[in-house]
Amino acid sequence: MNATDIITSFGGIGLLLLGIALMSESIQKLAGSRLRTILTNLTGGPGKALLTGMLITTIIQASSATAIATIGFVSAGLITMSQALAVIFGANVGTTVTGWIVAIFGVQYSIGNISLIFVVIGSMLKILYTDKKADIGMIMAGFGLLFFGISLMQQGMAQLPAIINFSNIVGEGIFDRLILFAIGFILTILMQSSSAAVAIALIALNTGAIHLFQAQILVIGMNAGKSIPILFAGIGATPDTKRIIAADFLFNIITAIILFILIPWLSPLLLFLCNTIYPIPYEIQLALFHTLFNCIGVLLFT
Repeated sequence: MNATDIITSFGGIGLLLLGIALMSESIQKLAGSRLRTILTNLTGGPGKALLTGMLITTIIQASSATAIATIGFVSAGLITMSQALAVIFGANVGTTVTGWIVAIFGVQYSIGNISLIFVVIGSMLKILYTDKKADIGMIMAGFGLLFFGISLMQQGMAQLPAIINFSNIVGEGIFDRLILFAIGFILTILMQSSSAAVAIALIALNTGAIHLFQAQILVIGMNAGKSIPILFAGIGATPDTKRIIAADFLFNIITAIILFILIPWLSPLLLFLCNTIYPIPYEIQLALFHTLFNCIGVLLFT
């Protein structure tokens, strides 16, 4: 793995982050006040509020944006605390959709070769228009950059298994699992995006740098890590805001601890179930595990 591979890998990560940010920001701008209307109209009972959080975050792919909007609505008295918590928990499930998109279209049926077409079309829309078409253009450009970044990451990380031997950290012992957990935890904090961190785990799994069990432990650490940045939003915040932030923190940390303890038994069970009828690619299994992780958290906290 030479300097070119390293630069390519980091360049791919940068484009991935930029693509996610462009898509999320442009969708939020395009939706505008309608997000507020959707949130206030759809949040009813806990079940409905949970689905609202999942729906909104699936669309905008930014659980932090959903959380910030929800906190604002609680402060304004538009929704209750119980509704807000259900929305936040649902947002944690909704954000896992990025993993499915990467696993299917970035790995299994790679569209990296044609992704720059989306960038070109999106850029033209941005240049030629100043209305909603410009926002649509930025969504398309972000979509293209995301998958082009994945393609670059695959190229750059192709030689990684031959250089770094992760087989020494198999994950079977508690110490190995703690190391992998810490790597995922720190990676998410550094990148400020659990979706991007999970994408890296998917690419590493696809290139053979790590195996499925290692990737699952990384994802557990990544989910725990995404709860740290939001803690800073609680500094000087209102009591209601602090309660929501604390609940989101506990949701991710406690669920991560439980999954960390159960993973030696849960992983083989999922592997057996996923391969009983028809073998499912490991990348899809990891995306499924990511979603299952957050669904278990919802079951625990509702």
